[in-house]
Order: sequence, then C-alpha cells, then structure tokens
Amino acid sequence: MIPRYGDTMRGAYDLRLSLPESVRGTVAEVSPRSIPDANGWLAADERKEMTGWRSPRRRDDWLRGRYLAKRHLVERIGGLSSDWRDLRILTRDESTGRGTPARVSIAGQRWAGALSIAHAAGWVGVVSADVVGCRVGIDLVVAGGCPVGFAETWFSERERSGWTEREPDMPLTMWAAKEAWFKASGMARFEPRRMELGRGSDGRLRPTGGASRGGEVSPARCGANEVGDSNGTEWETGIDRTVIETGREGPMIVAVAVCRVGSLGVCREAGS
Repeated sequence: MIPRYGDTMRGAYDLRLSLPESVRGTVAEVSPRSIPDANGWLAADERKEMTGWRSPRRRDDWLRGRYLAKRHLVERIGGLSSDWRDLRILTRDESTGRGTPARVSIAGQRWAGALSIAHAAGWVGVVSADVVGCRVGIDLVVAGGCPVGFAETWFSERERSGWTEREPDMPLTMWAAKEAWFKASGMARFEPRRMELGRGSDGRLRPTGGASRGGEVSPARCGANEVGDSNGTEWETGIDRTVIETGREGPMIVAVAVCRVGSLGVCREAGS
C-alpha cells in the first residue's frame, strides 16, 4: 500500500503559479526515511538507475524526486494500475550514464506528455504537461541571499541593471529560471551568461537570448511570454515559444519553464 501525502511529506501542495491549463506542478518536503521500500514501487530499471548514484545524498534526492513524481502522475492521469512499478520514469542514458529529460512509460507504453523533477534541501518539485509537443522544466532554490560574486559571474550587466534593492531574491530567482529554461529547451549545454533573461511588459521574466534546436545558443527567437494549451491555442510556427513563471513555495524559490517544440501548429492532448 502506498501511503498518503501526510505520511511522507510536509507542505505538499499544487504550485500556485500562473501556468497554462495543460501544465501542473507539485512541491513538497519529502523524508526518504518514510518512503516505502523501493522494491515495492520501483521497476527493475528504475532501481538500477537509483543504485547508479554512489553518493547517499544524491541517491536520497533521486528517491525523493521519483516518489513525488509518481504520486503526481498517478493523481494527474488517473485510471492507472495500483502497482506503481507499471509507471516507469527514467532520467539517465544507460549507455553513457548522462542525465536525460524524463522518459515516462505506462505499462510499457511511452507517455506522450512531459515531466521535470527538481530537488533542493530535502524539497522536491515536479511539473508535467499533458500535451504533445511541449517541454517543461522546473528548478528549486533555497531563498535567502547568494554568495559574493555570484551575480557578477553568472549574469550579464544588462540583467543586473534590471534588479532593484527591493528584490533581494532576484539573483536566485533568475538563476532558478535559467535552470528551468535549460531543462525545458533541450539545449545541449548550460551556458547561463548567454541565456539572457529580461522582463516583459507584465513584469515577468522572459528570454531575451535563447536556444534553437541542436544546442546552439542564438538571439531570442523563443522569447514570447505565452504558451498554448490543450484548448487548441494556436502557436507561432517554426520556432519554440517559451513561458517562464517564478514564485515562492514555503522556503523555496520555484521556477517553471514551458517550451513549445517545433512547428506542429496546435497543441494536442497526449494520446490524441
């Protein structure tokens, strides 16, 4: 039997960000000591991925993330088997050992939606999209100041000039936004100084220097601060469209990015 949220988590709640209808997220503080035995809810290839982490801390982080991700998807998708081993989430390339975007399968069939997992200081964030042709990314950062020289190292002069003294968390918020954007974009390399962010007319962060397919960083062609959803919203064709939302959930700064991939015209629900 899989325990309820209250048995294993504190502060589990849906993200209170202005996300598209097709995108949902959850954040929680998760204790690995109260998570059920992995043999009862992880498939064999998932357990192999878990044991590939040599560091106990990284292994605990992985377990926290996988548990919340499965809970999130079970509650979101509905109608799934009570055996969580039928819901497989893999995030590493078996041949290279490198991390990959989450690959989700249900009873051996690939799920067409998108999933991203993040963890920091015992907290886990999960975000998913149930439409074809969307990528999602999430990142968590503990609020409360950043190291000396951090902003000068990782942000452009133009980015730093847009901050005010009333925004002490802005460097960390922007860092989380870049991490989330990187996960959603499919870029081959994380190059934060070249992934420039600015603000739209509504004050939200938006890309002003972005990524095209193939991993090369290019001028901002994916900077529109909007995204389509499963109601059939039209997309700009030929280039990704990106939305970034940030906020606070408990002690965490949370950033979520959603990218439209390719030029498929209209978002469709996963499985349609």
